[in-house]
Amino acid sequence: KQWYQRRVAITAGDVEIYTFPTDDETVADVNKEMNEMMPFAVVGSREDVKVGEITVRGREYPWGVVEIENEQHCDFVKLREMLIRTNMEDLREVTHRKHYELYRRGKLKQMGITDDGAHPVR
Repeated sequence: KQWYQRRVAITAGDVEIYTFPTDDETVADVNKEMNEMMPFAVVGSREDVKVGEITVRGREYPWGVVEIENEQHCDFVKLREMLIRTNMEDLREVTHRKHYELYRRGKLKQMGITDDGAHPVR
């Protein structure tokens, strides 16, 4: 129920959610499973925290420690695996095709240059 509520809240806010591609047979099953788990709960930290006798990367709160690489505490490990190891090329392509192109067109428009490289007639 909570997962569904978070998903509805994100969708209602017009936040576009990246979905892992499922057209490549080698990663289709894993990506489909990960798509069903979204949105991920991720906590980040650059701090090392002492938990008992061991030191872990995490965040310390009054109620306890969130360990970044403990899959029972957050989804950082899953997200890292999916983005960096499994889907890096797709991430590059989507970033270039979508985000960079929008940025490039906006900058060209500010400079008065049309998308085909020609200056508009004044």
